[in-house]
Amino acid sequence: VTATSFSLMKPLLFALLLLLPALIPAAAEAKLQVMVVPHSHDDVGWLLTIDQYFDSFVKNIYDSVVASLTANPARRFISVEMAYFSKWWQQASAEQRQQTTTLVQQRRLEFVVGGWTMEDEACTTYHANVNQMTEGHNFIIQTFGEQFAPRYGWQIDPFGASSDVHAQFAAMGFEGTVLDRIDRTLKAELSAAQALQFVWQPSASFGSNLSIFTHVMDKYMYTSHPLLEFDNKFAIPVDDLTVGAYAESVVQSVQARKAWYRGNVILFPWGSDFQFFKAGTMFDNMDKLMAHLNQNSDKHNMTFQYATVSEFFDALHAENITYPIRGSDDFFPYDDQKESYWTGYYTSRNGLKGFVRSRENVLNTAEQLHTATLPLQNSTVSKEHRQRLTVLRRANAEATHHDAVSGTSRPEVVLMYDQHEQNGTDTVAQVLTESMAAMLAPNGSRPVLSLDSKNLQTLPPNTKLPLVVYNPLAWPVRRFVRIPCALGDVRVREGSAEAKFDLLPNLAYGKPSHCSFKGTCGDYQEKYNLFLHVELPPLGSKVYQIERSSTPAHPQFVVDSGLAIENSVLRFTFSNDTGLLSEILQKDSGRVLPVTQSYQEYHTLDHLLVRGESGGAYIFLPQPDKTYVHSSTLTAPQRVVGKYVQEMYQEFSRPCVSNFDLTSSCGIAQTTRLFSSSSSNGGGGGLHGGTGLRWWAPAAGRVGPVAPQ
Repeated sequence: VTATSFSLMKPLLFALLLLLPALIPAAAEAKLQVMVVPHSHDDVGWLLTIDQYFDSFVKNIYDSVVASLTANPARRFISVEMAYFSKWWQQASAEQRQQTTTLVQQRRLEFVVGGWTMEDEACTTYHANVNQMTEGHNFIIQTFGEQFAPRYGWQIDPFGASSDVHAQFAAMGFEGTVLDRIDRTLKAELSAAQALQFVWQPSASFGSNLSIFTHVMDKYMYTSHPLLEFDNKFAIPVDDLTVGAYAESVVQSVQARKAWYRGNVILFPWGSDFQFFKAGTMFDNMDKLMAHLNQNSDKHNMTFQYATVSEFFDALHAENITYPIRGSDDFFPYDDQKESYWTGYYTSRNGLKGFVRSRENVLNTAEQLHTATLPLQNSTVSKEHRQRLTVLRRANAEATHHDAVSGTSRPEVVLMYDQHEQNGTDTVAQVLTESMAAMLAPNGSRPVLSLDSKNLQTLPPNTKLPLVVYNPLAWPVRRFVRIPCALGDVRVREGSAEAKFDLLPNLAYGKPSHCSFKGTCGDYQEKYNLFLHVELPPLGSKVYQIERSSTPAHPQFVVDSGLAIENSVLRFTFSNDTGLLSEILQKDSGRVLPVTQSYQEYHTLDHLLVRGESGGAYIFLPQPDKTYVHSSTLTAPQRVVGKYVQEMYQEFSRPCVSNFDLTSSCGIAQTTRLFSSSSSNGGGGGLHGGTGLRWWAPAAGRVGPVAPQ
């Protein structure tokens, strides 16, 4: 080709190059891979008790799910709360157990999270979470094998997400987790940035050395489209006439989700609260719908399949997409609508919260003593002790549920948690007493011990009662312990010497604030408080002798109306007008700290008619212009001054206004104590004491603590 001819061809070649993109077929856009995850969110108590939920829904869920999965190998299901699954397993027939084992081995029935509950993430403690996860995972491993222990989290309903909880998950070896309830504004921002999936580094201490891949559900949350709840009696079945409309609705939902995530693997949660109690009906309809969708996959550019959470994450990671990294920030507080911050549950039902924490302490102590004395017990006793410990472990595990310790259940359900915890406490009492007896007398005749302080009510004159005090902490303690007592003529000895103690009248005895959480004062006459000073080594114990004399002892205390209590470090002064704390004197420096103390009450802002929500157990939503100082009548304050302990007791009462009851008395009782400064762990300069508050409202039938003493 000559230069002249080439120059003549250049315009033609240029035109052909411009036409090439139009002549070459465009690469087809990759189809969306929609992973339909069937699930049922089963609250371990909320509007109904555990047994009521199980009998009404959960038993049918597992009965029908196992049968449905057995009938069709394409179907999947995930199980979360072992409190329910283990209960079902105990009642399942031999055939159901065999079918379930096969489904687990085929990984078509998958355990996700696998704790005893789906734990709350704001009000639980580290140890409680470890306990409930251990209890659930132990059941899975002992029943099916370690290879079927959960790999992923599924925290879809707790009200916010804690970095601490998910640091625990990562440390446990979880490969990923699924969240849902986070701040609505943040969720919208993450959706717009296609950042609902990220690598979370939840521990500020470990940083990049501890991470967990996290998927946050979109604005549709964990519930499936309401049209897909086929076990609802009002649901329209999928047939030739309805399948097109159903398919179009699902396709639109998937297309919306695609805009919020980076890859082509889409999680489509299918289920809701206590869904699948008619699993056969659910799957039969969904089978037809998914078959229609897959027959038209080219039209919609998407395929559908049933999947477990593991299958979803495996497919997601196979795309090899780079995801953003998120630091250790948590996802609190949660809000779902404007001004609806879910912070009320941080303090709701604080009586239950305090009781649950104290039961965790009881369990910790019982497990310590059981473990320490294992070599001293025979196999029969050890086995019985393990069974007894399990009762309290599972009661504590139930209480971690996000509608339990959060205080968001109905009153009768709260009472159930309370009863289960008390039953667990009563059950492990034998573990505590027999283990301590073995520790005290490893080779000889073991003493018979009891946790019942009512023994002090019936102690005859001229008799002694051994008292064993144990320190479950890993450091030494030096403090006073309080023992309720019905007798005013007892003394305490440590060896041959008199112990450091005060026996003081219980100033709250017989008053409304003295009754128990259930609203009854009971039979035990707690007329006195025995304050005993103890010094104990780490994980150590000491035996004291309580003696009752045949002649009345001279009182070692004074009860009067004084307005100050003190020790060698501090002096607390109370107002003569209000009875409230007004001044604190630091004696070594002479510094005076003025104090203003008041009790306030607020009225909730009711948006129920406007947007379906109001302040309450979940949401802290006070009316800003209706927060009042608690105006009440001060009962004459009482002061008791002992040798080592000084105490101020006051009651503030007013007519009740709840339930239109203006005749009964409601109020607050305040107890402030100071102990001898040399008794505290901090040494001579430390403060050992505090203020305890209790409220009472007879119209509501409840008495409980405002704050721990």
